[in-house]
Amino acid sequence: MTEIKNITTDEPQYQAMRELRNRVLLRPLGIPDHSWEMHDHRSWHFVALEGDEVVGCAV
Repeated sequence: MTEIKNITTDEPQYQAMRELRNRVLLRPLGIPDHSWEMHDHRSWHFVALEGDEVVGCAV
């Protein structure tokens, strides 16, 4: 079962969300990794979890 969770940048799922965002969105578009993170501390982050694995995200 997939769970949707609102996380902060202090939570362990944040690092997995960053990697997923870089791998699936930024790299295919030719945008440097982590280049959109300057506002992450004040953004809302949602992750889709299957168990402990981050399988989706939205900011």
